[in-house]
Formats: sequence, structure tokens, C-alpha cells
Amino acid sequence: MRKFLLYIALILTSVIGSAQTTATFNQHGPVKFPNNPSVQTTGMGRVSQLVYHPTDSTILFAVTASGGIFKSSNEGASWKPLSDLLPQTTCASLLINPLNPNVMYLGTGDANYNSTGIGVYKTTNAGQTWFAANTGMGNKLVSKMLFTPGDTNTIIAACSDGIYKTTNNGSTWVKKTTVTTSYRDLHFRPQSTQIVYASSNTNFYSSNNNGETWTSSVINSAITPSGIKFAICPSDTSRIYCLVWKTGATSPFGGIYQSNNNGATFTLKADTPNIMGYSSNGTSMDGQGAYNMAIIVDPNNANTIYVGTINLWKSTDAGNSYTLLSHWAFGVHADKHNFLFSPFNPNKLFICHDGGLDRTTNGGSTWITYEDGLSASEFYKMGSSSSKKDLIIGGLQDNGMDIAVNKVFSTVRGGDWGGDFASDITDSAMIYENGGLKRNLVTNVSSSINGHGGIYISHPNNGNQLFELDTFVRRTDNLKANPSSSVSWISIGNIPGSSVSGTKCGAYSKASSGTLYVYFSTQKFYVSTNANDAAPVFTQLTSFPFNASEAIKQIETCDYDSNMVYVVTNQTRLFKSSNKGLTWVQINKNLPASNFIKFAFDQQTRDSSMYLCTAFGVYYRNSTLGNWIPFSQGLPIVAQISDMEIMSDGTNNSRLYISTYGRGIWQSNLYQNTSLKPEADFTLQASTPSACPTHYMLVDHSTNNPQSRKWSISPNTGWNYINGTDSSSVRAEIQFVTPGSYSVSLMVTNSIGTSIKTNTFNYTPLAAPSCVTTTTNISGYGMGIQRFELNTLDNPSSIGVASNTDFTCKANTVLKSGTSYTAYITTGTTNGENQKIYIDYNNNGVFTDANELLGSITASGMGRRSCTFSVLATPPIANQFLRLRVVTNFGTSATPPCGLLSYGESEDYAILIDTNKLSIETVINGSSQNFGPFETDTFYSPAGKIMAVLINNTNFNYGLTTVNIDNAGAGAINYSSNTQANKKIASKTFTVSSTNTSTTGNYTIKLFYTATELSAWKAASTNTFASANILKCPLNIASGTLTNGVYGTSPIKQVFASTNDSVISATFTGSFGGFAMGANAIILPVDLLYFDVFAQKENVVLKWSTASEHNNLGFEVQRSYDLSTWASIGFVKGKGTSSVRTNYSMQDPNILLTETNPKTIYYRLKQKDQDGSSTFSEIKSIETELEDKWMVYPQPVSNILTISKTQINQSVTNEFRFELYNSEGKPVLKGSSNLLPCSLDISHLPEGIYILHLSPANGETISKKVLKGH
Repeated sequence: MRKFLLYIALILTSVIGSAQTTATFNQHGPVKFPNNPSVQTTGMGRVSQLVYHPTDSTILFAVTASGGIFKSSNEGASWKPLSDLLPQTTCASLLINPLNPNVMYLGTGDANYNSTGIGVYKTTNAGQTWFAANTGMGNKLVSKMLFTPGDTNTIIAACSDGIYKTTNNGSTWVKKTTVTTSYRDLHFRPQSTQIVYASSNTNFYSSNNNGETWTSSVINSAITPSGIKFAICPSDTSRIYCLVWKTGATSPFGGIYQSNNNGATFTLKADTPNIMGYSSNGTSMDGQGAYNMAIIVDPNNANTIYVGTINLWKSTDAGNSYTLLSHWAFGVHADKHNFLFSPFNPNKLFICHDGGLDRTTNGGSTWITYEDGLSASEFYKMGSSSSKKDLIIGGLQDNGMDIAVNKVFSTVRGGDWGGDFASDITDSAMIYENGGLKRNLVTNVSSSINGHGGIYISHPNNGNQLFELDTFVRRTDNLKANPSSSVSWISIGNIPGSSVSGTKCGAYSKASSGTLYVYFSTQKFYVSTNANDAAPVFTQLTSFPFNASEAIKQIETCDYDSNMVYVVTNQTRLFKSSNKGLTWVQINKNLPASNFIKFAFDQQTRDSSMYLCTAFGVYYRNSTLGNWIPFSQGLPIVAQISDMEIMSDGTNNSRLYISTYGRGIWQSNLYQNTSLKPEADFTLQASTPSACPTHYMLVDHSTNNPQSRKWSISPNTGWNYINGTDSSSVRAEIQFVTPGSYSVSLMVTNSIGTSIKTNTFNYTPLAAPSCVTTTTNISGYGMGIQRFELNTLDNPSSIGVASNTDFTCKANTVLKSGTSYTAYITTGTTNGENQKIYIDYNNNGVFTDANELLGSITASGMGRRSCTFSVLATPPIANQFLRLRVVTNFGTSATPPCGLLSYGESEDYAILIDTNKLSIETVINGSSQNFGPFETDTFYSPAGKIMAVLINNTNFNYGLTTVNIDNAGAGAINYSSNTQANKKIASKTFTVSSTNTSTTGNYTIKLFYTATELSAWKAASTNTFASANILKCPLNIASGTLTNGVYGTSPIKQVFASTNDSVISATFTGSFGGFAMGANAIILPVDLLYFDVFAQKENVVLKWSTASEHNNLGFEVQRSYDLSTWASIGFVKGKGTSSVRTNYSMQDPNILLTETNPKTIYYRLKQKDQDGSSTFSEIKSIETELEDKWMVYPQPVSNILTISKTQINQSVTNEFRFELYNSEGKPVLKGSSNLLPCSLDISHLPEGIYILHLSPANGETISKKVLKGH
């Protein structure tokens, strides 16, 4: 229930714009009290104080913490804002001149959080205008103000550094206290013009001379108060009650104290039970400090006291005992701040709290909420549908999470909720929350998607894919799985040093399939261009010009330009790259030097329309404007901006949404530039890449601000609109039923004119097979296919179910033309079988055309066996899905693609042949960039063609590194003085040099060769590509005779694309030199496919895989903390000699719990041959994150959940809050503690997945996943 601190910088510069096109902001809501399907009580916004009009009993003024002042003319039944044009500030108190109610004084600052304000502001026209009245006081929190009774010229104010006094209506102020502390409460003694009381968090004070001098009183010397609120007794003027919060003890309730001598001494009335905690009976030892404290005495009965903390309590015996009036979860909203009895009717008692206001007229037996129109909602974050207007979701300070459909707000969960949101590209109503839920904004149906507590990134074209950033980059490919609990995730990237609690963000390029940008603190900015693959490669963007301590807070891509990417940092800088991050240009010229909150790019325009909001305003720019221009017209000034979302569908429905921390959500039309006729443009694509798509999306990419659109498809049969879309939707969804050719047109219009574009679309689904196999003995003797593996495809299946099983709509993979692949077929282990693999290259439903038998395993065998084949370099049909059939049969019996099988079966899969190719540099060229610790850098020539990739496997910083192609040409040249053909190296050679050199650094280098270069080397050297390796020499290979070259370890080769271009990689230790492709005659004992390490709870898990082994004794796993001293932590036995893939794994248990470990741990494999020789793998590292990592264990947990940290130097730490939520987002346990480890008893909770939010007093809230089970 604590506010997330929002950093706000001062505006240092003004904005000078060119042509001004104004915004049309108006309030979106909530204005009416939200519907509340959530069980927990929620509200409209935080109210700090309530004040009656001095003469009119129907007029009330509510001081909201972050939204200014609201006025009610019907005693709270409805409210209207009164101070939207105040400078941005928080508000604490209000004082109204009883002789002239048009004169009011506003005390600024946040009294609940004790945060500073801008002193006192004054109005003389009932709030129409306000001006500063803080001379002599300055920018202070003003928690409370009082007129001296009978003197409206004299005001006493309790402020954040003292008590101030004015005798001239606020023109000047003088500090009257000598103790510099924050004063929180202030009251005159009833019927006195001289005696006034005050309290700070630690002491009680009194003055006998109208606030000129002050004397302190100790309430209880045996405790350490950390918060004091007090109440005077109108019916017993000498009596005072104090409510005290204390620290340094088991119970935080310091007690209720009574003074009968004007505060000179105090007597403890009660300090049990803990009425400041969460529990309804006072047994919990928790609470929230001075944040929520309120106390008042019945004006007619000095023994009746009302106390507001988290809950609401009442005493009728002068504070000796207490009765619960209302529990925070189901009654009056949590976190009470102030009471007010009506001066016109003492039966009316109001309570101010984090939700707004409640009132009782029967001594607290029943309470009624009075919040309609009190639009003071404090939004942390907001999300919206990307394709349909008025579908919004937002997380609020202590008022849970609201969803808004057509401006009707509903609260769907309680508590603090500041989560991030991602919208679904194919379902306009679906939102994904970073707590691991998906939620339909229209129906409010939510369910788990098995997330990991990170932030989500939507795939712009594939509704089944979603990316998540936590400690890893993760991806799901079955987002729409039913039930949603079956959604599965894979880790596709491990960014070194990333952590759950650090800043992270990302964006998927809308115009380039597979391009994903991710950022993890600290300054780890990466891009992958194959994020859809099974094992994507992430390359660090080292050219980004980070300042010290600068972090990226947002990344945005362009819908129509794959090279364009925008970045917002936390140092008020906005960058644009026009070449996928190779170079950057700063584009925040003339923007104010204020905290940049959010950037939005209007994807429906083609004039680079963009919006940026700071905490104080919104700004707009396009390619025709020289500067950013203000775009904030209509927004309230008093509340700071917290988030921004854009919904642009290219029509007048488009909206810009702004959430504020204190004045709810606002909306505006987008910037309109209708000086040009629109230009129609669109794409048609399958909603989910599949061999069986019937669901397609029509996406409008028209330019020049169209205001309406109309889709037309001819013929008008064989298809229909689905998912609520129609001919005017920006992203219309189509279901095709009948194969054939369709004419698709888009007409767009604005006030200048109309444009039409037409494309032809051929709906050609995967051809149905003309025939299938038939098995005589379908369930005989355990024969058939149990598993099929090919590239990224891995499909287990059951034998003896059917003669032919069609998996084409379920399992598919992409193969490169002209590339060799190895498929693995697993059959039973009882009887031998033989196999064949077929492909329907021309998509005609048969498998007997030329080249359609891919490969055979003719010998009878059992278990997992391999079949290697090559895809045609120029297939008759490319870049669309084709049918692949796997057939197995008993012994050596015939395995035709169709016809009779004795005991076997067949399975069908879908494959897509990709004929795209890389652009590889073939001439002498070079480029340079920084090559830092653990970086992966791709080197392109000045012409943009790829040359090489360098992967740094250690923390050594090579500095500025240059890759040069120093010799070009197709063919082979002599290496050293050796003229033997098989010793020749490829003619194209490389030289790599760096600023810093190392003898222990470990790196992997990848060299790219065209098909021509590869073929020429093979012909001239009589070698095969299977024998290729990378040769390294200390100097330029192409110049001179050298004798001391070495070949790399564990070379990996890949041939790809229709032209048989290739890449070869190998790993080296030390510095750089000259490199070339060659062949050494050594038979490698192990062909290591990959080696990886990652954290799993407190353990480090190591996994590696071999493609083949020769006389391999096994692997000694070694660990190091400094890259010089290595220790063996275990030995894993090898397979000896093997030609099939073998997977290995090992754990380094509890290593992440060891406090003495340095931040980075290194691992390597020492492969030992049976003849005693050995080789080392590349080095892998993992960050321990021991600087301040929260731990939650055990997992799963049965009864007691422990919260701790990886570094605990003492048992007492700073206070932190914890909140445990179930999978429906409902709170099930809350509290606070200043002890670590902290144990929570959750034995009463049902099994399932929970989310634990941990909120340090001076830190960022983090989330941990908790699995309750056995």
C-alpha cells in the first residue's frame, strides 16, 4: 500500500514548437465509482483531509493526495475537481477563511508519505486561480494549518522542518520551532486562543502563547515512537489522546495514551492488542508505520474514541479496550488518514483513506462510501488494446487494478498493483499481465499462462508467440493453448548478469520477422535477428552511447521500417537508429529536461508521428516538424503523468491515452495532418505460422492519416470475418474456407481524398495426400514410430494407434534449401524395423515424383536411429509448407509412402523450405567495434555484408576490435611451406586485431563463406566440408610463410540457403591473429554441440551435448572464480565411441547460497580421452547476484515459507512489506517485517501457484513465484 516512488526532474528548458496542432484531452475515468467484482474493498483515490464549508452544511472539500482539491455541493454525494490548474504537486491540508470562504489556503506535500511539497498556495476566488503564499517558508510539506481562533490573519502551520506562523494572511511566514523535524498534527485546545498542541513522529509539543514558543513532552520514555497522531476532547478541554507507532519491538503498536494536563504528562491506556496491524483481532505483529494513523474523539463523549489504522476501531471506555468496526479487506477501505465530525451534525463522522471517503451516522455500525466524481485515482501503469478503442487496464496505488470498457470502470483485484501489460495482436480484448495472467478486458475472465514474473513482449504477427524477460529471455509458442495452464515456455537467451529485480524492457520488430531487442540492467542491450528459432543468437549492441549509470527504460520499433528502432533512457535522452542499432542519433532536441515516462510511435502514419510524455506533459513530433510541440491541451496540471498508450487504427477512432498519478486516465484524438490524400497499403498474413492456416489477418499500413477504411474481398464467398472484426477494422481477421484465388482491396479516405489498393491472394493450403499407408497388424509386437526428430521438430507419439497419423497441423519445422540434415527416428526395442523419409516437393499429394524419397535406413534395427539427407538447392516450391512422410516397417519389409505395411506405420509432418540467403562479403574489406566482456558482436563490411561473428566467452575486455578480410577470392592457397593439397586453406582469409591482448581470454569466431568460395576450396584442397576447421596464426595468414598455426577446438559447420553458403565456427584461447578455413587431420575425440550453464534456485546447472564421440573417457567439470585457478567439482562418464547425439547434465549444488563467492563463477569441461589426452571446452560464466538478492524457499513449499537474502550481515534489516496473491490475483497474506530470515506460515492455503510481492522501504518492489505443494 506504499506508493512507488516516481522520479521527477525539474523542467530546465522550455519547448518552442512550430505549427501547433492542439490535443483534445478529456477525462476517460474513473469518474463514477468502479464496479467491484473483486472481493477486496477498493476505491477512487487517496484522500488526506476533509473540510466543511464554514457556513454551508452541504459543501465539503476533499484534499486528495495527488489530485488536488475536490468540491461537493451535496455533502459528498458527488464531487468536482477544483484545482486542476495548480502547479504539479501533492496536497495535504486545506484551510478556509470562516469570514470569507472564497479565501482558502492549500498546504502541499504528501502527508501520508511525509514527502515535501511547495509550501502554501492561496486562492481568493474560491479556487478559480491559485498563487504561491510561501515566502519565508519555501518548498515544504504542510501537513496541517489552523487559524488562531477569532483571527483570520494569523495561521499556524505544521510543516516538514518546523512549525511556521503568519500574521498577515500568508504573505510571509516565520519559523517558530527550534527543533528541526517533521510536524504531523496540530490542534488548538478547545475554547482557547493561546494553547495549541502539535506532534512530530517522535514527540508531543505544546505552546501557551499562540505558537510563538514550544515545549516538548515525552509520551513514554520506555519506547521509541516513530509516529504520533493525537486528538483533543471538545467535551473535556484538558484531555488529550495520543496514538503512537513504535519501532524496535515485536509489536509495532506503541499504545493509546491519555493526558489530563494539557500534554504535560501521559498515561498508557492500552498497547494490546495490536490495533495497527492487518488482523481483525489484533493478533498479528505487523503494520504500516506512520503511513496510516488517525484518531478522533466523539465531540459529545470524551470516553468514545475512533482509531483508524489499517482497520477501523472504536473504544467506549477512554481507550482501555477496542472493538473492530470494519476490516480493511471487506469493509471500509484500508489505510485511514483522517477523521472529521460534521460541525453541523455530530452524528455524521467521515473517515479519509486510500480509497476516498466513507461516512457513518450511527457510531460506526454501518458505513457508506461517498466517492462518485472523486476522480483522484493514482495509476502506476496502464495498458490498452492496440486495435480497439476504449479497452483499458491499469494498476493503482492501493486500489487494485481497473479495467475500462467504453469508459465503464471495474475493479478486478485489490491492493497495490503496478504491473506491466502487453496486448494480444489477434484478440483486441486480451491483455497479458506480468504476474503471469491473461485477462479478457470485456469478460474479465483471467487465467494463468505459467509466466515467471517478468515483463511480456507481444509478437506483432503471431498470436501464439509471446516473449518474457525475467532472468532469461523466454518464449512461448503455444500461447493460445487450451487450457491456458498448458502454455509452455522455453529459455531462448541467457543475458550475462541479468536479474529479476533489475530494469528490463524489449521490443519485437514489427517489420522484420525474428528481430527482438532486449535490455537488462546494467547496460546490457542485445538484439537477436532469429528470435523465432530454436536457439536464437543475441548480439550485444555495443555502439549505444551509454552515459554512466544510464539505463534503457523503453524500446520501440517501427511497423514499416525494419531498420528503425527507438530507445528512451532514464537520463532524459531519446535515441533513434536507422540501421538496427549500429549507430544512434539523439532526437530529444528542445524537449524539457524532465523525466521521460513513455514514448509512442504512431504506426498508422508514414510521417514518423511520435509522442513522448514526461511527468509534466505530452509532446509530439513528425518528420515535417523541426521541433517537438506541446500536445497536452486539456490535461490537468496538478497531477503527474505516469503512463501513455496509443491505439491507432488509422481512423477517427484512434486515441492517445494518458494515465496520471492522482487524476485518473485521460484521452485525446491523435495529431491530425490531413493536408495529403491517403495512400492505401496493407499486408495479408497468417495469424499463426502453420501448415494449416485458415485464420489470416488483413493489416492496414496506409499513410497520410486516413480517417476511414473499407475492405473488399472477391469473390464474396469461401471466406468470412471472425473474432468481431469487419470491413472497417484496422486489423481485420479472415477465415478462408475454400481454396482459390481472391482479390483483396483496401479503400482509405480522409478529407482530402481516397486511395485504393488491390492485391491477389492465393489460398493454397497443404495438399491432402492422395493415399496413406495401411497396416495389416496395427498393434503388433511393439513396432511403429515412437519419436521423430528433425531440426527444431521433436514429436513423441504412440505406436499401434493408426497406420497413418497426420501431424502436419501440429508439428512443423523450417529447413534451408541446399542444406544437409540428420533426422532421428525412434522405434520399439523388441523387433527390428527399417525406415524411409519422403517429401511432397511439388505439393500434389503424392510422393513418387523425382527426388521425393529423401533418405532411407534400409538395415533392420531398433531404438533411435539417424538418417541424413540433403534438401534440394532449388526446390520446385519454396517458402510454403509441404508434407513430409516418415514410414517404418518390420525387418526389411518394403516401406512405400502408400500401400500395405505388415507391422509398421507412417506419420506426416509439415516442413517449409527457406530459400533466403545471407549477403556475405567476398572482397577485401573490414570494420571495427568494441568487443567487451561476454559480448557477441557481428561484423559487417561497409556495404552491410556479413563477414564474421565474435563471441567473448570470458570477462576480458578486448576493446576496439577490427575484423579485416585481408585476402579475397575463390580457391585455396598454401599454408606455410607445405604445398600438400589437403593442407591448403581457403583463399579468403581474415585478420582480427584488438586494442587489448590476452593469454587467457577465450572466444569463439564464426567465419562466413559463399557457396562459390566453399566449393573452390573443396576442389583445390580435396577436402570435404565435414573436415573443415578454422586455422589461427599469430599474423596475417596471407602474407609470408608461417609455421606455428593452430586449429580451433570443437568446430561447428553449417551449410545453408539454396546457394549452399556456409558458416564455420571454432573456439580459441588467447589473443587474435589471422584466420582461415582449413582441414586438420586430427580426429576429434568429441564433437561438442553446445555447453551451457544457468541458475536453478540456489544451484548452478550445467548442460552439454555431443554429436559424436571417439574413445571418450568422460568429462571433468571444473569451476573457477578468477579464470586462473580451476577446481574439479565432478566427473561425468562419456559414451566411449558413439555416432548419435548424447545429452549430459550436472549440478553444482547450493553454490549460489555461499556468501563468500564473488559475483561471477566460471565453468569449463575437461574432456578426457581413453589414451590419457585431454582438451578443454569453451568457458561459460554465471552471475551470482549476491549484491542483494531476495530468496524465497523452499520450492515447492508445504507449510513454512522463508524469505531471506543472499547477504545477511545481521538479523535486523530495513523494514519491508510482503503481499502474497493467489493465481486469481486476490491477496491471501500481507504483512511487514524488519527481520531476516522471515518465516510465513502458509499451511492453511490450498496448493497452487502464488505471487509474492516484496517491497523494501527504500527500494523497488519485486515479485517472486511461489509453488505451494508437496
